[in-house]
Amino acid sequence: MPGIVNLVLCGICGSLVGFALPLSELVIGSLYFELCPAEDRLPVFLVVSGVVGMVTTSCCCGLLISFSKHEDDEEVTGKETCATCWCTLFTIFLFVWLICGRCNNSISNDLHVHHIVY
Repeated sequence: MPGIVNLVLCGICGSLVGFALPLSELVIGSLYFELCPAEDRLPVFLVVSGVVGMVTTSCCCGLLISFSKHEDDEEVTGKETCATCWCTLFTIFLFVWLICGRCNNSISNDLHVHHIVY
């Protein structure tokens, strides 16, 4: 039983850290949404990755709580399997979104991007 408590505490700390980055992406992207003359899609990238990142962290946190309530011999339910699939899909989307956002980076040297946004 102490292993489960440690797992849950570690998961809670990881979730708090996991919420910090997507929340900061969402806030910075929404604050500078119309203020990026060099790359107008950069704030959109930040907002989308922030929202999907928070949903992914919430989904994974819920899975952690659900799995921590299981006994060793209990079977995984359909809801948990579905939540695992959604968590995996969101994670894959974030990975692809990151690759697409970095490959489509064509900022001109003439225009200024705020250092916080970039």
